[in-house]
Amino acid sequence: MRNRALFYGVLFIIVAGCLILGCLFLPLFGQPPQKTPAPTVNIGFTSGTAGNMSGEVLLYSFDEATANLAKIDVTNGTKFSAHETGNISILSIMGTDLDTDANAKNWAFVVRHGNTTSFVTYDRNGMNRVNWPAGFSGKEIRIDQIILPGVLFDRNREIISKMSPAKSTLSRQLVLESGNYTLTLSGQGSPRVLVFDATTGALISSNE
Repeated sequence: MRNRALFYGVLFIIVAGCLILGCLFLPLFGQPPQKTPAPTVNIGFTSGTAGNMSGEVLLYSFDEATANLAKIDVTNGTKFSAHETGNISILSIMGTDLDTDANAKNWAFVVRHGNTTSFVTYDRNGMNRVNWPAGFSGKEIRIDQIILPGVLFDRNREIISKMSPAKSTLSRQLVLESGNYTLTLSGQGSPRVLVFDATTGALISSNE
């Protein structure tokens, strides 16, 4: 699970870098999100902004990201809703640089439509998609059948705070895949990893 989370992190950096440099020809869907000033930075889980960030930071809720996901053209002009089933599947979700309410600097989705698998990102540049020729094997995620990230953080605030690296700048990454949330807390020392049941929000395991 930790290796898969690391893989997504590396993949996201590569895709984001290509988008910035213009080496991928990707359509931009809709208007870019509104810029909003970030709250004051604090250390630890009481922070209202993403870890390792200061000044103006653009953070987006899970609801905002999934709402914009419904506007994207997957293939041949077909649009889909995050709540749809059938030929449309969300296979994996990742949020990076989350704050204490599970708002993220970036959201990334692996989606499948028929025989097409795509990697979709939502950040300050809006919603972008690139085909994933290698495909992806994973259990479909039904948004209406999981506990949402904000609720997950709220219900587990004490354990997440306890596991957060002390006296250090904190970074949070959340991956939802195969029925589980994996939260990675990075800062001083080794990363701390918590795994939660995506349906109940209950803690399954941690590396401490």
